[in-house]
Amino acid sequence: MVRVSVEETIESLLGIDPILHKKLLPQMKGCFLKLNHKQFHILLILNGTQSLNMSALAEKVGCSNQQLTKLVNEIEKLSLVKRRIDNANRRNVLVALTEKGKKFLSDCKKKLLDAITPKFENFSDDEINALYNAAETIKNILGKH
Repeated sequence: MVRVSVEETIESLLGIDPILHKKLLPQMKGCFLKLNHKQFHILLILNGTQSLNMSALAEKVGCSNQQLTKLVNEIEKLSLVKRRIDNANRRNVLVALTEKGKKFLSDCKKKLLDAITPKFENFSDDEINALYNAAETIKNILGKH
């Protein structure tokens, strides 16, 4: 097997983003309210948990606590998340999705599926499986490091 250089790998990965934006993401306009990518990512992370403390959330998002505070402030103003003091450790601030935040994500997922699913109608089952496996492989490899 021929070893691919790190540079070639990075160029290939960076080439995915424009294709995603061109082929899939235009249908997502209007779904995100006034949220930026990181704020939407925060909602997705919180969707899989009851709540997270700010430090753990900052680590998962890949930003500093100070940056996270600004991001959470904005989505809290939209009533999509709420903060509360951790009863077990009063120094920790926990962040959780509100019911409005859960509904927003559910509605957004439905809009996305409705908009993007037709793009996959011309793909064979093998192509859909290959895309799924490639996406899972990328998430697994990048998630480890």
